[in-house]
Amino acid sequence: MPFTVWGATDTGTNDDAKRHLMTMFPGGEVFDTPKPESLIERIIHIATNPGELVVDIFGGSGTTAAVAHKMRRRWVVAERNTQTVLDFLLPRLERVIDGTDPGGVTEATSWAGGGCFEVVHVSPRFGTLTNRCLAEVIKQRLVAQAEPRRLSLVRERARSAAA
Repeated sequence: MPFTVWGATDTGTNDDAKRHLMTMFPGGEVFDTPKPESLIERIIHIATNPGELVVDIFGGSGTTAAVAHKMRRRWVVAERNTQTVLDFLLPRLERVIDGTDPGGVTEATSWAGGGCFEVVHVSPRFGTLTNRCLAEVIKQRLVAQAEPRRLSLVRERARSAAA
């Protein structure tokens, strides 16, 4: 009979995952119970092969997308809260693409950065949107938030190269 209980030494803990998020987003509030990348890595490893699609309809802090990307899987993540996309998903995935996310399963997957992703806004089918949630407004906010981060990453790389 296969052994199916996964302990903290095999898959990490919520505390490990929270510490990882806190290093990426210092000084800010992070999710209370994020999932550890090592747990998500194990699940994705069992359920998919490289190049296959991983779907997460509750994007949250972006752990599933980050791990799927590091494991060379295609992925789709949905998140209904625009602020969560702006504050967590977008910056985290930019770090994964840039290779500046050293935590989680980065070492285990030999991840050094690469790839790309696209943010797509889909309007709800029911109800009405406020002006701040309209697709064009969201695109402008994404561009405005991404530019300072890109400049910050360029500065970080320059400092690392000089050191």
